[in-house]
Amino acid sequence: MTRYNLLLIFAVTANCFGFSLFGQELWIKEKDAERPIAGASVRLSGDQTDYISNSEGKIQLPRYIQERILVSHMAFLHVDTVLELTPTKAIATLYLQPNARELEEVYVYDGYRKIPARERVGSFDFITEKEIQQRTAPNLLDRLDGMLSGVMFDRTRGVGNSPANLRVRGLSTINGSQQPLIILDDFPYEGEITNIDPNNIATVTVLKDAAATSIWGARAGNGVIVITTKKGSFDRPAKVSVLSNLSIQQKPDLRYASTMDPSSFIDVERFLFDKGLYNSRYTSRSRPGLTPVIELLQQHKSGSLSDAELHDKLGILRSSDVYDDLDRYVYDRGIINQNRVGIDGGTNKLAWNLSAAYNISKDELANANRRLSLQSGQQFKITDWLTGTMGINYTEQVDASGRQGISNFSNSAGDLYPYAELADEQGNPLPLVRFFRMSYLDELEGLPLQDWRYYPLEDHKHQHIRTRYSEIYLNPGIQISLPRGFDVSLKYVYQRQGREVIRDYGAESFFTRDLINKFTQIGTDGVPRYNIPLGGIYDQTGGSLNVHNVRNQLGYQLRTNRFNIAAISGFELRQAVSTSSGSRLYGFSADRYTHTEVNPLTPFPNYVTGSNQFIPTVSGISKNNDRFVSYYGNGSVEYAGKYTLVGSFRKDASNFFGVNANDKWNPLWSIGGAWDITKETFYTNSQLPYLKLRTTYGTSGNMAFNMVAATTIRYRTNSPYTGEQTAEISNFENPDLQWETVKTFNAGLDFASKNNRISGSLEWYRKTGENLFGSSPMDYTAGIGTRITKNVASMKGAGVDVNLKSQNFVGRFGWNTHMLLSFNKDEITDYYLSNTFGNNFVGRVNTVSGVVGKPVHSMMSYRWAGLSDEDGRAMGFIDGEVSDNYASITGSGTDVTDLHYHGPTLPRFFGALSNSFSYGGFRIDMRFTFKLRYYLRKSTIEYYNLVQRNTTHSDYENRWKNPGDEVVTDIPAFIYPATSAAQNFYVNAEPNVYDGSMVRLQHVNLNYAFAESAFWKNKKIDLRCFASIENVGILWRANTIGLDPQAGFQSLGSFPAPRVVTIGFTSTF
Repeated sequence: MTRYNLLLIFAVTANCFGFSLFGQELWIKEKDAERPIAGASVRLSGDQTDYISNSEGKIQLPRYIQERILVSHMAFLHVDTVLELTPTKAIATLYLQPNARELEEVYVYDGYRKIPARERVGSFDFITEKEIQQRTAPNLLDRLDGMLSGVMFDRTRGVGNSPANLRVRGLSTINGSQQPLIILDDFPYEGEITNIDPNNIATVTVLKDAAATSIWGARAGNGVIVITTKKGSFDRPAKVSVLSNLSIQQKPDLRYASTMDPSSFIDVERFLFDKGLYNSRYTSRSRPGLTPVIELLQQHKSGSLSDAELHDKLGILRSSDVYDDLDRYVYDRGIINQNRVGIDGGTNKLAWNLSAAYNISKDELANANRRLSLQSGQQFKITDWLTGTMGINYTEQVDASGRQGISNFSNSAGDLYPYAELADEQGNPLPLVRFFRMSYLDELEGLPLQDWRYYPLEDHKHQHIRTRYSEIYLNPGIQISLPRGFDVSLKYVYQRQGREVIRDYGAESFFTRDLINKFTQIGTDGVPRYNIPLGGIYDQTGGSLNVHNVRNQLGYQLRTNRFNIAAISGFELRQAVSTSSGSRLYGFSADRYTHTEVNPLTPFPNYVTGSNQFIPTVSGISKNNDRFVSYYGNGSVEYAGKYTLVGSFRKDASNFFGVNANDKWNPLWSIGGAWDITKETFYTNSQLPYLKLRTTYGTSGNMAFNMVAATTIRYRTNSPYTGEQTAEISNFENPDLQWETVKTFNAGLDFASKNNRISGSLEWYRKTGENLFGSSPMDYTAGIGTRITKNVASMKGAGVDVNLKSQNFVGRFGWNTHMLLSFNKDEITDYYLSNTFGNNFVGRVNTVSGVVGKPVHSMMSYRWAGLSDEDGRAMGFIDGEVSDNYASITGSGTDVTDLHYHGPTLPRFFGALSNSFSYGGFRIDMRFTFKLRYYLRKSTIEYYNLVQRNTTHSDYENRWKNPGDEVVTDIPAFIYPATSAAQNFYVNAEPNVYDGSMVRLQHVNLNYAFAESAFWKNKKIDLRCFASIENVGILWRANTIGLDPQAGFQSLGSFPAPRVVTIGFTSTF
């Protein structure tokens, strides 16, 4: 607490001292864009003294003047004018015109301070509002895909962008959180990323190396994404901006899943029926669901169906295709409508902006989303030495459920059978097999039970799921200018997010009818006892997040003719409290808003099986309290515009870390330097007027919020055996638990040719992850297991980022090109494996390999010896010998060293290439993205699941059938009985791995800007109309089987991202 007290006393003293200041202000800004210009030199003719503008474009002059001044900056045209500052006019603003022949002055923002891009030492990349608006997705992360150097979305787990899928320069951890830290307007953002309106974003900056990220401490090891929202500008008339667009999303490609032909599946069912597979199911007490074909075959077997009738009915089913019904009745085009109105402006004392945005959307299943975003921001010049800011953001989102999709249509018999009929010829909904066979449900007719049939085309009308998010984000702050270049600031953020999920299962919904029936008891007199009362079921779950974040910071800046010194130091306090709760009401009536109590503590017999069961509840409550305290500092010294030295440190303490870790003074830090070679007298290459070398080294951290140092216990529901509440230990005491440490070395070269025709950067980096979370053996006699997660693992990584821009044609016809190319590789250097059986290292999902010397996520497979020429069975190896002993191959007979290593499951090379063409008012932007040298596992026929779960795949048609087929196919024969071991071997063998390399045209945007005088001669109105296409298509892929590597694993309900066409306009006046 001593450090806290000293810093607070200093801040208060600084605040009091600031009230005695007085001076004259000169603001230097860019003409039209209204951006402040840092580093502008102002020379007074009276004393020939140079004054340099700070990062806000401000110069504090020591006296009143009325004399000629010269304002100069290398990126702007010089201004020679007379300036007058008097007691009645103590503030003035000068505007500089950009010099098209020099480098454009661009700023990057790291969440603590704004830095001119040319003065950077660390590794940054950024995109501006203009680039963000080229994309039209309602989710900010969707717009970032392929836009930032070194940033990639890992879609190997399926379509969809979320922070968890975002990778900045590959991986820096093995078991910790892999997502980067998101910063919104100076502070970590803990809410739903979909709450951020991308149309309200001014810039997005990615911080990639230790010099850029270390100041963010123990949560920045995976990189930092800094988001800044739009702000108003001083001394500018009010400006209104309007945006509106409409997007149409095409129907998904339902047949991408490659299922079996209905006729082939019926043949398999007949074969399995003749083998007696379904005999036990038909006599089972649980009456599991059976497909219509099995029901027909059983009727034929019992003699109630003739041969001719069976043939005719099977013929009808063979011609049925469930995907036709899905396309006709279930899936449709999606629609998105985005609208935004904003107004901003400012006086010499106040800059302000207001905006409102409203988006509505429906996806392919009519799941609806509505988002309202309100934003307000003000900057106040209270006095010459005191400024204030206030930001208020409010967001409300409502999601409403739509139709049920194919992934909801599974049943107790397995996956949806390919000949399922959802509606008759007149479009009337038909029942689908769900939990029980149809013949059993026919037997229940006339009993006092609810209808137990499932109608997939009707059920969504009787159940409504609504999710509501609300968020308020308050961000006030003050800054006091002190003498001699010092300033002190105090910033605060309050974030409150609420989440409420309502699942209203009406009395007619299958969920309700099924649950009521299962707990119904019918007496010998035929009178029913409804242990779950008639009516609906109403589930309500919710949670809240309350975050308080305070930052007190001291800053210093000194610019002279030779030196530019900048430094900040401060501390932060942060607390995030999250809660969640849930409840369920039975017998719910929406009209009367009443419910009926049930007895959740007494088991009741299941109507079908007779086994005792408790009435399910969703009651629960939880609370998490995360606390952080941090000290930090950052400084830079630039000499003669040529040499720059930077350094930073940060110390974090948290209730997540162990006592021993918090007690240690072990700060995260960085150091770096830069050399602007073009400023040297010996450099005379006029064709390359900008050449800068920079290098950094330092440490940043990473953590996982599901790992805490204290022993924690989680209470569960009552035991079905004892009726008492149960609990489990979820974490064991670990006083040494601390953040993971990521050490990064970065070397970069920035360059630009004459007139900025070619510019860019080339960076090489090397990362080392130490103290990473990993399994560690522990004394099993303690009675709590044999392993515990500790800071014991390590890894390393390296890569290259290339960022290249070119102005190919300049003039009425313009052509610009921007290329992003990244290379990244990682390797585990230390990891404890409890066993090395091969079956732990193969599979579909992107699991951690844990193998030293291999990537964190590696693709490994069982070695393949082809198909048997006798019966077409798959062959593998045991101890180097060809074998079909699948139990041994998939068990202890295969070590990880016996597996075939294909390569990483994350791309080694990735990037984008964009071209922009303009002519007159027309502009077209095209962006190609690519991912190269990585491997994925494709889906294929799984015979054991085909038999047991009705899981189908079109590979069945190309299986081995006759001797000699082994020459033309790698798909084994269908051998009955099928075993899980044989399936696990083939599915995870070499033939089912493919190269995921591909190049796709990500988006095309056509924009037309109307001339300002085209419609409104006397008013300055900017009107632009645009049309765009997202997810245009794959131009090249390494695999020859037509798979989209970004569509995830090829299974029911998974399909490539659909094409989206958007039209809209923007206007400013």
